[in-house]
Amino acid sequence: MTAIELKHELFRDIESISDESMLQKIASYIKTISNKSYNDKPLLYDPESECHANEETIEAVEESMRGEYAGVADCSSFESFKKSLGI
Repeated sequence: MTAIELKHELFRDIESISDESMLQKIASYIKTISNKSYNDKPLLYDPESECHANEETIEAVEESMRGEYAGVADCSSFESFKKSLGI
């Protein structure tokens, strides 16, 4: 069963629940789980390397989320691009 099929089946099962208190418990559980997943630091994971992002990458993402301006990257050539990034 694919993830989409599983999600569809899950939503169909939840939709068939008529007990309001049970639906509230499910909603509370889902909210608790999703809040644990989205704490202050973004969770970045690369499935190919099976690694989480390093601190420098997480710091860069946090800066962009705060709207901090990092400058302009020169994309006229690959060498210019590397120079504009300080590589």
